[in-house]
Amino acid sequence: MTVGQRLDHFAKRIVKHGMERPSLVYRFHITMLLVNYGGYFILIALMPRPSDLPSYEYSVLLFAKLLAQSLDYLGPLNGVAFPNNWWQPGLDHFRIALGLIMQWFFSGIGKIGPWFQYVNGPFMLQSRWLRGSKWLQKLLIESEDKMTPTWFGTCLAHFAAFVEYAAPIALMIPSTTAIWLGIIGLTAMHVYILLTPAPFDVYSWNLCFCLSGIYLFYIASFGFDWTSWTGMNTWLRLWFLAEFCLCWYGQFFPDDVGYYLSHRYWAGNWVQTHFMVKKTQAVKEKLDKVDPRLGNPLSLHPAPYYLTCLGYMPFAYIWLATMNMKCIVRLVDDILSMGGPKMHVDEWAFVGLQGWLCGEFRDQIYTDAVMPLIQEACNFDEGECYLIRLGAFRMFQHEASWQIYDAKKGVIREGKLSTRMMSSIDSHPSASLELMMS
Repeated sequence: MTVGQRLDHFAKRIVKHGMERPSLVYRFHITMLLVNYGGYFILIALMPRPSDLPSYEYSVLLFAKLLAQSLDYLGPLNGVAFPNNWWQPGLDHFRIALGLIMQWFFSGIGKIGPWFQYVNGPFMLQSRWLRGSKWLQKLLIESEDKMTPTWFGTCLAHFAAFVEYAAPIALMIPSTTAIWLGIIGLTAMHVYILLTPAPFDVYSWNLCFCLSGIYLFYIASFGFDWTSWTGMNTWLRLWFLAEFCLCWYGQFFPDDVGYYLSHRYWAGNWVQTHFMVKKTQAVKEKLDKVDPRLGNPLSLHPAPYYLTCLGYMPFAYIWLATMNMKCIVRLVDDILSMGGPKMHVDEWAFVGLQGWLCGEFRDQIYTDAVMPLIQEACNFDEGECYLIRLGAFRMFQHEASWQIYDAKKGVIREGKLSTRMMSSIDSHPSASLELMMS
């Protein structure tokens, strides 16, 4: 089967039967949550409170540290933007609440655009509880053979985005009704993601934000505490203002500011990169020499069918759920046709070289920046390793860029994507073969 046929098959399977993740996977995630959160509270119980720290300030410290660890590098509150010892005596809940409002707000703002219509439908259809529902499938997509979002599916997606950016604003309005709407909206959003459940591990993030919203805007203070704004340290206010500006900049220049830094989480529109490495003995030996401790990510043996499914299933899901991925089959096909007779996709391997060499690599916006270092480590010859880079669409704009890199030569092909172009080929993955990429 070609790569287009495989993605067609698995995309259709997701629409019909969901991701089909075994319950063992969910049990593992739940166990990890219980161990992490339970272990944290056990440590709190065993460690005495410092005698010079008032109970209120100690409780805020514990909450802040719990929040920082639970976010797991997803924002400035966890020690990426703030140093790990950013807490100081006198810190109140307001400063944490302001950071959360900013993340909620920009997470919703990033979904304003035609790209988010592709996220919500597959998300619901892959649900462990809703998968296989014919009525839901008819509501959200045109058909199994035309996986274009329906009008209802598009409206539902934009309503979900509206809740995400409007609810934080409601929390800041000095009105009991507005505050209640904000609390209910944000809590419902996180509960929806947790109970669906999400196809990838975002459980700690959503559980933490759900509980934080209730605690910060209902228990600690009803709504946003405007009186604390004037008492905030001037430098910290400037910090939040700088982050606010950076997040807005990232909406309009998503190829310059990653979706993590600008809080555009799962908007269906972020920079994506995919390495294709030729499966030859010469390439395998080069990767063997990089660092024996790492293990070689390239295998020359045919992958078992089950492992092939494990690879193509999330690949197909990303095609369903993101707009710029609609053209991926066309670009892969172009690579297979380079340098002579067309090769079969099984003669190549999709390898995450950036994660293999650089560790956890969440935001692909930086992949092309480390390409020279990857080439220096691997010493690929021309035609042995390619990188497909798909840029993100700017807010209120309709164009994004794409590039194909040869690891040795650099950019060898590039062009533009448009939202109209992507919408015209969103029926199934192999539809992009009709495109003339330029």
